[in-house]
Amino acid sequence: MSQATSVTFTLESGIATVTFRGERRLNVVGSEALRGMIAAGAELARDPGLRLVILTGEGKRAFIGGADIAEMAVFDSRSGRKFITLVHEACEALRRLPVPSIARIRGYCLGAGMEIAAACDLRIGSDDSVYGMPEVQVGLPSVVEAALLPTLIGWGKTRELLYTGTQIDAAEAHRIGFLQNVTPPDNLDAALQTWIDAILAADPAAIRAQKRLIEYWLDHGIGPGIRESIEIFSATFQSQAPNQRLRAFLQRPRRPKD
Repeated sequence: MSQATSVTFTLESGIATVTFRGERRLNVVGSEALRGMIAAGAELARDPGLRLVILTGEGKRAFIGGADIAEMAVFDSRSGRKFITLVHEACEALRRLPVPSIARIRGYCLGAGMEIAAACDLRIGSDDSVYGMPEVQVGLPSVVEAALLPTLIGWGKTRELLYTGTQIDAAEAHRIGFLQNVTPPDNLDAALQTWIDAILAADPAAIRAQKRLIEYWLDHGIGPGIRESIEIFSATFQSQAPNQRLRAFLQRPRRPKD
C-alpha cells in the first residue's frame, strides 16, 4: 500500500483503488487531502502496468462531502486562489491518468466531491447516495471542474444545480446521466466488477489510446478531435495487437443458423 497524506491507494493486478480518508465523517477535502490526491495520481500515471483506477471514500457516510468549510472560512483572495487551484489539479490528475477511472460512490457526493467524480470516466453510485453543488448557498460560485457537468447532464440541469444548491438522490443522478449505474449498497462492488471485467478484457494499449482521445475531444472540440482520431487510430497498427485480435475475431466459432 502506498500513502500520501490522507489519501491511500492499493495496486493489484493493474487495478488501483484510491481511497480518500477524511478527518471528519463526511470525508471533506482540505488542502492536505488534495495534495495527496495529486501525488497519488502522479505516481499511478507513471506505472506502465496500470489498467484501471477506482476512486472511493472511506466508510458509508460519504464519497467526498465537499470542500473543508472550516479551512475555507479564513481564506483571503490569495489563499482562495491557491486552494481552488488544488481542487482543479486533483481533478486534472484523474483526467490525465493514462487509463480509465471509476468513481465508486456511497453517501454524500457534494461540491468538490461532485467535481472530482465528474473528472472520472465512469460513475457508479449506491441507491442511498446524494449529490449536489451547494456553493452558492455559502456565498461562492461553483467553479473549475464544475465546467464538466454540462457534458454529462446538460446545461439546464447544470444551471438548476448550480443556481439553487439543491441536492438530488441517486435515482435522479442516474436519470440525468451523472451516474452510469445505480445499485443497492450491498451490490455496489458486484456491479462495479462488470465494468472491471470488460475493461480488463480489452487490449491495454487500445484502452489507453481511447482514454487519451476522449480527453482530447473534451479539450479541443469536434473538428480537432476527429483529426486527432485519425492519427491515434493509425498509430495503433504500429503494434501487432489489433491485427491479432481482429484475426481472432474472424476465426471465432460461428453459431449455427436456425
